[in-house]
Amino acid sequence: MPTHKSIKALCRKLIDGDIYHASRLITIERHLEHELTPLLSTSGKKAIYHEILDISKIISELATSSLRQDTHMKLATALRLEDAQRELKKLYQTL
Repeated sequence: MPTHKSIKALCRKLIDGDIYHASRLITIERHLEHELTPLLSTSGKKAIYHEILDISKIISELATSSLRQDTHMKLATALRLEDAQRELKKLYQTL
C-alpha cells in the first residue's frame, strides 16, 4: 500500500478507536509513527505530518495511562481521548 494511503488508514483507525481497546490504539500509533518518521523531513506536507504525529502520541499516552485506571478515571480519559480524536479528524480531512 502506498505510504500516503497507509497513513490515512492508520489515522482512521486511531479516530475510530476507543479507550477500551487501549493496546490496539498504542499499536496503531507505533505503526503510524513508523510510517511518518521518514516523511517528516522530505514531504511537502511535513507540517501536517508533525501535527498528526503529535496528536497520535497524545492518543497513545492516554491509552497507556488508561490501562491501569479504574472505571471512573477511564471515563475522564475517554473524554480527553475524544478531544484528541476530533483534532486528528480535522487534520485527516486536510490530507
